[in-house]
Amino acid sequence: MVTNLLNGQQAMVMRAMMLLFLLASQQQCLSDTKLIQATIPSSFVSLDSDDTPCITPSGTPSGGSVDSPRKRPARKRKEKEAIRKSKIQEAKDTKFCNLLEQFTESVAEKDANKAAKDALKAEKFTKKTELEERKVKAMEEMTSIERREIERKEKETEMQIMNMNLSEIDDPR
Repeated sequence: MVTNLLNGQQAMVMRAMMLLFLLASQQQCLSDTKLIQATIPSSFVSLDSDDTPCITPSGTPSGGSVDSPRKRPARKRKEKEAIRKSKIQEAKDTKFCNLLEQFTESVAEKDANKAAKDALKAEKFTKKTELEERKVKAMEEMTSIERREIERKEKETEMQIMNMNLSEIDDPR
């Protein structure tokens, strides 16, 4: 029974973690596209595969000279792209780790709260049973006291009867 409950809790935790991961990845994808759009100024124009020069905001080619347009070598471009992608992946990983830590902390906090509530319930139950036991003992004492009082009264009446002087009573015979 306990293992079934534990497996159920583990399954619930796994489902929640997967849901958090999906939400985090969706949010990260949205923020990545916003980040990429935000980092490229709209005044810059760039063509990837053509040999046409990059145009700066002033409208002149970026090489310094009008005759020789400068273009970054493909190797450098790939290195910078790999660095940018690794930074984005690291950001995703750290965000997911943070979400996972928050989730585990909240689960641990809920478990601690549940344990505290269970301990409080157990304490209340113990106090209630002790009170009921005291009531039962008090009732038993009351009944025993009443029984002794009744027995005492019966003995007293018997003693009165025994000590009664029968000579004073006229015998009808």
